[in-house]
Order: sequence, then structure tokens, then C-alpha cells
Amino acid sequence: TKIFDISRVNGKISTSDLLEKYGFIKKISSGLYVQMHLMKKIVNNIENVIKSELDSIGCMEISLNQIQSSDMWKITGRYDTYGTEMFKLSDRSDNEMVITGTNEELATIVAKDYVKSYRDLTLSFYQTNNKFRDEIRCNGGLIRCKEFSMMDAYSFHRNDNDLNEYYSQMRNSYINILTKLGLEFTIEKADSGEIGGSISEEFVIKTSEGNIEIGHIFQLGDKYSSLLDATFVDSDGETKNMQMGCYGIGITRLAQVLADVNRIGNNFNFNGVSSSFKYGIVVSNINDEDQLRIGSQIYDYLISKGASVYLDDRDVRIGQKLNDSDCIGTSYKILIGNNIKTRHFEIKTLSDSKWESKQLSEIYHL
Repeated sequence: TKIFDISRVNGKISTSDLLEKYGFIKKISSGLYVQMHLMKKIVNNIENVIKSELDSIGCMEISLNQIQSSDMWKITGRYDTYGTEMFKLSDRSDNEMVITGTNEELATIVAKDYVKSYRDLTLSFYQTNNKFRDEIRCNGGLIRCKEFSMMDAYSFHRNDNDLNEYYSQMRNSYINILTKLGLEFTIEKADSGEIGGSISEEFVIKTSEGNIEIGHIFQLGDKYSSLLDATFVDSDGETKNMQMGCYGIGITRLAQVLADVNRIGNNFNFNGVSSSFKYGIVVSNINDEDQLRIGSQIYDYLISKGASVYLDDRDVRIGQKLNDSDCIGTSYKILIGNNIKTRHFEIKTLSDSKWESKQLSEIYHL
């Protein structure tokens, strides 16, 4: 994998500008960004952490439509109350459609077709895809933009007790997700806003630009099920409304937060879970056949073990290679230099002040 040529950056610069400067993202227009290779790898890593946690509590992955008929949104009233943030359009038959920023309506419609009896509950599912909101004030790079990646999950229950129990499970999953990503956070009671419901909590992280909500979980009760006729037959033969919860995490927002809180000056210092690359192999002199051969062998070995690694065999000065590795936040730098003649290489992390010399055979223990 080749890395970008990264220019040195001097002076104070915002995290979003730094991400663009280093080739993680590319701004297209206000609130719209392309995720380049480095950022896409971080986003994928975050998604993997989330999927692992949600799969472990029996939450099933699905994919809901991003373009939806306005009919269900009109039934719940949110077609009008959601405001100007909602993208609206018409198809060629003049049917009114919406491009979604959230999916409570469609999730409820899906659940009602699969749940007939109390024996079918609890049901929960999640998805990870892009959402769309016509933000009035797009700012902070990936923090507040018009198109963003988000995980949204929905759960359906027999009664309040079951909802409370699953809500606690999901709350703990969020705690595990953010902890695995190495983030410090607080959990705060929040206004339910347009989503609605009786209980909601925000997961908040402090960054250099202030406090930005990173996750939000809700107990919705029967707000949507009562309006969309999502019912089930209970053990007593009575037809009842399903009780519902919903849970969201902003993934691209998380990626920028990770970049912000893991900055060391104008360099990034991602941990091994979220970093674009865990290992960066830097060949000091590509004209040295031994250095290039050993560097390639180490690269092939680490790749065979499933590691995330790049090989920097560019014909540029060693200082630029090491600087670029610091800029993108590689967890471990492996330097292949003249001491390869004695079967040694050097390794360090960004936070380490000194290189550590290791025998070549120790590569198999990384």
C-alpha cells in the first residue's frame, strides 16, 4: 500500500484542515467530503468495533432504504415537523419522497411485518450507512455535515421491563465501543427532540473545539408503533403496541473526534484499534538491495497475518518518510536501515522518544 506524500505543516491548524491537508478527506463543497483511503480505513475499523459489540447482544445487521416514501413520515407527522434539515424530492411519477437522516418510521414498518406474537419479541437490528441532513451551519469538517456515516439500531419489545433491560444492554455496548476506541466520555441526560420518547441519553466527548455529541440512545415507548399500527398479540390474547428503543452513533464524527483527541502537535497518534495502519515499514535506502528485500519480506509476513501495514519504499529522504508516518498516526514504525547487516531493525511508536533495536527474528512476535 502506498501512502500519500505529505507536506510539513507549520503553525496552528484545525483538525479538519489537518485531515484534509494530510489526505484523509477531500472537501467537495460546504458539508460534503470524500473519504480518502486513510479515512476510509479508520471508518472501517470503527464499524468493526461497533459490529462486534452489537452482534454479541443479538442485534442483527440489515440495510434500510435511504430514499423512502413520504407516506409513513406524514403518518407520524415528522414530514412537516422534522424541518428544513430533511431532504425532500419527487420521483418521475410525482410521488413525494425523502432522503433519510434517521429511520424510526421504516424500522417500525419492517418490524410490524415480522412480529405477530409476544413469542417474536425481543427483536433488534442495526445498520451502518450514510445519512443526509441539510445542515444550516456546516462546520468542523466531519463533525457537522450534510452527508455522514452513522450506525442506527432499533429494538422492539413486549413491555417496558423488556425495553429497560435491552436499553441497559445497548448502553453498556456503547460504553464498550467507546472504551475500546480509547475515548474518554460522559453520559448525559438529553432532550429527545424530533426523535421523541420518554428517556434519552447522549454520549459526549470533549475535544479541542468543545463538547460534540457522539452517540444518542432513546426509549421511545409506543410513539411510532401506535401511529404505524405495529402491534402483537400478547400471552393473554390482547393486542398491544410494541415498545421501542433506538440507538445511534455518528461514525464519521467519531473518526474526526479520534483524530482530534489523539493529536500530538500537528501529528496524529491513533491507537491500534482505529489507526489507518498499525505498522509502517520504512526502508531507509531503497538502493540497498538487502534493506529493500528484508523490508518486503517483513511486509509480506505481516500481511499474511492479517495486519494493517504499508511499505514505504519511495525514493525520498528518510526524514520525509518518518515525518509522513507520524502525520498519519501509524501505531508502530519499523525502520529498516544499515543495521540490517547485523540482522537488526528498529521500532518505535509516535509517543516513544527513542527507537528500540530488535533482532530480525523478533518480527514474528509483533
